[in-house]
Amino acid sequence: MNKRRVDQLKKRLREATRLRRELERRMYHLKTLYDLSRDIGSATDIPSIMNSLLLMVMGTLGAERGVVVLSDAREHRITAVAHRGLDDHAQLVLAAALTPMFSRNPGKATPPPF
Repeated sequence: MNKRRVDQLKKRLREATRLRRELERRMYHLKTLYDLSRDIGSATDIPSIMNSLLLMVMGTLGAERGVVVLSDAREHRITAVAHRGLDDHAQLVLAAALTPMFSRNPGKATPPPF
């Protein structure tokens, strides 16, 4: 085989490998969406749904820590409904950082319950 043909085959192999990886990534995401929709369909409460959502998103992103926060625009407050990998200190820091964004009076805001 001549060098040009070998180079063409190497290029095609690299492209096939890239496409296989992309297909595997997309299949994983579709499976995650399917699993989430199945969990949402069978769950009866918001915390269960949010916990499933958080775990699937963390798995997809490869995250070690995560939190799902719901905001109540009328009450100007936030509530964490699911979290993983956060120690007490991290929860307090996160609450202190997020609370002013949702409070009517940021200087006197009460941190959300974690």
